[in-house]
Amino acid sequence: MSTARSARIEQAYVAAHTQATELCDEICDRLQNMPAPDCDHPIHWGHVGDLRHIHHQLREILVFLKHGMKAGS
Repeated sequence: MSTARSARIEQAYVAAHTQATELCDEICDRLQNMPAPDCDHPIHWGHVGDLRHIHHQLREILVFLKHGMKAGS
């Protein structure tokens, strides 16, 4: 593999990694800053469903990270 190609691949990897970690940070921030249900906004099953959906999506990502990433290909 040429040096120029290797450099482009490395730059693309670093950029993609940065974007992914920035998304993780934003997801954590948004989860932490979700408004807690209160008297003005009582909790309902929709809130539970939303969090379960988020959990399911994050679980899929975690499984991919643990088992699905292609090493050395």
